[in-house]
Amino acid sequence: MPITAAVQRVILLGVSGETVAIPVAKVERIIEVEAGAIERSGQDAFTLVDDDPVAIFPLAEYLCLPPSKPRVQQVLVLAEVRGEMMAIKIDSVVGHQQIYVKPVPE
Repeated sequence: MPITAAVQRVILLGVSGETVAIPVAKVERIIEVEAGAIERSGQDAFTLVDDDPVAIFPLAEYLCLPPSKPRVQQVLVLAEVRGEMMAIKIDSVVGHQQIYVKPVPE
């Protein structure tokens, strides 16, 4: 294995019929919230987690995938980014595995 490569544990997430992976180390926890617990302010959405407002980012939208079907229970992956908690909205947790990672050539 090249020295520039690494093996990383990832969580596999279902988003609009696609499977994406995020490093386990970045995930604080995964929760489900009622759709009614999500508040909107203009284009932004947030929910309360442990009595603190947390911004929700719909992963399908950021990946330019078609929107998911509306659900009663929303699955959110909580992660800390630049010192702030954020929630990534997904459809489902597919599983976890180890993957081989290497830098993309310039």
